[in-house]
Amino acid sequence: MFDLYRYKVAGAALFVLLTLTVEGQKYKWARENNPRYDERTISYGFVIGLHSSSYQVKYSDQFVTQAFDTVHSVMAPSSPGFSLGGLVNLRIADELDLRIMPKAGFYDHKLIYQYTDEQSQDQLIETAIMEFPIAIKYKSARRGNVRMYMVGGFTPSFELSGKNDV
Repeated sequence: MFDLYRYKVAGAALFVLLTLTVEGQKYKWARENNPRYDERTISYGFVIGLHSSSYQVKYSDQFVTQAFDTVHSVMAPSSPGFSLGGLVNLRIADELDLRIMPKAGFYDHKLIYQYTDEQSQDQLIETAIMEFPIAIKYKSARRGNVRMYMVGGFTPSFELSGKNDV
């Protein structure tokens, strides 16, 4: 029988041995991590974000004219990008924070033109956008090292560079 279940028995034994050495299980109540952190009026940070984006292609009536008679379709696949910025968190009350995160987003958009003779042509459009997310963060009461929260807000943005006529 051991030959049939030796991997399962060995895995279970290893799991039991590893859980006996876990330090967090020694104490009934764990110490609070950074208990005074929530009392700060202003806190700062930085943001590094990764994202993907794509254009939504909408064909106009000019697409079905003689000038575009050899274009079969225009595709807009997703392209990766990144953003860099800062974070300022202002504590308004025990349960309420105001967050401002100015950041610069760098986007690459790709358009693929497919022609009726089965050829294709790629166009890369690089765009830089300045974003100013403003959010309200509502927090629950802290229980040990755990706290639930909800964040909501809006993000005005301004295009710094790119092709507006595409």
